[in-house]
Amino acid sequence: MSDRTPRERAAARRYLWELMIPSALFVVLLVIVPIVIDPPEGSPLAIVIALLPLIPTVWMLIAVVRFTRTFDEYMRGFALRACAVGFGAAMITAVAGGIIEGAVGPLPNLVWAVFVVGMSAWGITLALSSIRDAR
Repeated sequence: MSDRTPRERAAARRYLWELMIPSALFVVLLVIVPIVIDPPEGSPLAIVIALLPLIPTVWMLIAVVRFTRTFDEYMRGFALRACAVGFGAAMITAVAGGIIEGAVGPLPNLVWAVFVVGMSAWGITLALSSIRDAR
């Protein structure tokens, strides 16, 4: 049996939908649109197409903010700890990548590595905190 209230379950369902839709749109705008519309590199259209995935990321940010507003004081502690660990992991990855780039030259996809490490650290921290708290 879930310990969550009906209000918390409803907020979690709404958050899931508010995050899934822009996530799917993000993938379409990042992967499919550049394949379908192949403008010349460096053209204004290429820049616009490259920036289009930012629209659903703003939508995702709004969904996260709306969801975290439903947290009680107890859950805010979990969220803050997870955000702090994710941010720290992302910053360490960025600094390490910068140091390595200084030694060996440009690293492909370093920005994505920073993103993946930060988000993974956030998710893992949140999961581990929840598991530890459940005991």
